[in-house]
Amino acid sequence: MSVEAVLTGIYGTSVKTSDYGLLYNNFVITDVRGIVGLNWRVPTYDDVATLRTTLGGITFGGDAKEVSSKYWTSPNTNATNSSGFSARGGGYRAHDTGAFSSLTELGIFRCSTNFVGDYYYGYQFAYDNGTFYIVGFHENTGLSLRLIKESTILSDGETSYYIGNDGKVYNTICIGTQEWMSQNLSETLYSNLDPISEVTDGGIWSVLTTGAFCVYDNNWINL
Repeated sequence: MSVEAVLTGIYGTSVKTSDYGLLYNNFVITDVRGIVGLNWRVPTYDDVATLRTTLGGITFGGDAKEVSSKYWTSPNTNATNSSGFSARGGGYRAHDTGAFSSLTELGIFRCSTNFVGDYYYGYQFAYDNGTFYIVGFHENTGLSLRLIKESTILSDGETSYYIGNDGKVYNTICIGTQEWMSQNLSETLYSNLDPISEVTDGGIWSVLTTGAFCVYDNNWINL
C-alpha cells in the first residue's frame, strides 16, 4: 500500500507536503522544546558520514539528488537519485546579512554536531557537481533540515512516512540501515506545539540567539 493510501485512511484525505521546505537556524535544534518527533533526531556528523559511505563516498552525491529540473538548475551533474534520498536545492540564508541565495543550486542540510565555536556541521549538494560535502556552517545560517530515525525495521529501499509537529506528513526511505526523511522539513511548531518564530528581516536574522525559521526569499510560493 502506498504512503498516500495509508494517509488517506488516517486523515480521510491526501496530505500534501512542500517542495523545498523551510530554512532554519541552529537555535531551533538546540531549543529544549525540540523540533523532532519521538524516535527521530536531527542527524549527527556520524549519521551523515554513514550515509555518504553507504552511497559510495564523497564523489557519489549525485545518487542522493533529485533528477527533476524543477528542483535543480541544469546541468544537475551526476544526479541519479538511485538512493531515493531525493535531495532538493532549497538554497540558504546567509548568517551575516540575512540574504537569500542559491535556490535550485545548493541543497544544504543541518547536523546537530558542533564543528568549532558557533559553527555546526552540515552536508551539501550542488547543481554543478556530484560531490557529497560535509562542512561547517554558522549557527545563524538558514539551512534545510532532514531527520533520521533512531532505528528502523525497514530494509534498504523500503519506504514509510514521518508525521511532524504540525501534522504534516513526509515520505521516508531506508538507505542501507538508516531511515531518512526524503523530503525537506517544513515544521512551524516545536514538539510542545509552541510556535517557532518566523523572521523575515535580514538584519534581525543575522543577530538571532533564539530559534527561527524562514521561507526562501520570504515568499511562501517557495515552500
